[in-house]
Amino acid sequence: MKNILILARGCLMDGYYEQFETLRKNHPEAKIELIIPYSFNNILIVKEKKEKKEKGVYRSHLIYLKKESALSLYIPLCKYIKQSKPNIIYIDEEPWLLSTAQVLIAAKFYAPKAKIAIFTWENIERNQRFPLNIIERAALKKAELCIAGNKEAERVLRKKGFKKKIISNPQWGINLERFKKKRNETNEKTIGFIGRITASKGIEDLIEAFKELGKEYKLIIIGTGDLEEKIKREIKEKQLEKRVVIKSAVPYFELPKHLNEMGIIILPSRTTKRWKEQLGHILLEAMACEIPVIGSNSGAIPEVIEDAGLIFKEGDVKELVQKIKELENKKRREELIKKAKERVKEYTIEKVSEKTYQALLAC
Repeated sequence: MKNILILARGCLMDGYYEQFETLRKNHPEAKIELIIPYSFNNILIVKEKKEKKEKGVYRSHLIYLKKESALSLYIPLCKYIKQSKPNIIYIDEEPWLLSTAQVLIAAKFYAPKAKIAIFTWENIERNQRFPLNIIERAALKKAELCIAGNKEAERVLRKKGFKKKIISNPQWGINLERFKKKRNETNEKTIGFIGRITASKGIEDLIEAFKELGKEYKLIIIGTGDLEEKIKREIKEKQLEKRVVIKSAVPYFELPKHLNEMGIIILPSRTTKRWKEQLGHILLEAMACEIPVIGSNSGAIPEVIEDAGLIFKEGDVKELVQKIKELENKKRREELIKKAKERVKEYTIEKVSEKTYQALLAC
């Protein structure tokens, strides 16, 4: 029997944790266990049901050094690895984290025969600062498998000299039973933005584009971020309050309800020196709800959308306006919705978890 131990701080998020539950449900023949922190960046976002002791789920404290998530350690860790006795350890976190080095050292003593697999979203080739660069090199040298969240991350791994097996697969997939069309009538001219209200997510470009649209268009923004107050002031100055609604971030399981109030979802991300869009889950969730999507050409967005949505050059407000108006054509809308329903099947929670499992077995 395969004993797989997964270490993933991201499992604090509901959709992510559901991926782990799906993996275990579909493969009772394997022993699949999880190490998860009580909180991430000092924010407790685990629902009460996950606070209860669950077999095969080890809870640990995540201790931060200098308040940086990259410089954090799991306490305890060694006793969990010793107790689990894994023959595969999947570090579902970046290879350059201090906690990755911690796992490698602990595994050397308490699970020396275990194969190591590592996940990465990193789709920009950059040099990590000391000591993270040393940790990354050691991790990639030790790993038998890397799972890249997007195709660009796969290319970056190869450029870094990783010559073993790589598969391209996100950390978690979409539950089509949860994300689906639940509306009878939708205002097709209600634009939705769900995500961080930051420059890298392109929120300012979206506001500029919205100013060029007719009064029949409305905008719903759901999220928080450092540009939130600036965006609110701009909306007030331009007298757009009656057409724009800003809501705080909502729990993951409530997303379908809010998505079904929208007629278009836009992800206008902008590439920076240290980040570009790594997937864009909201696009997939919208596609599953039969909502047309528009995204910039930043990072993995074109990879996710392909021909099932509309793409514009990041930062090009004029082209974004054109893409929005293109969806006024009902035939075009229906064509994209049909393609999106098929496209999103490649990212279901079942398909993503199964691809991960089979890759781990082949370590």
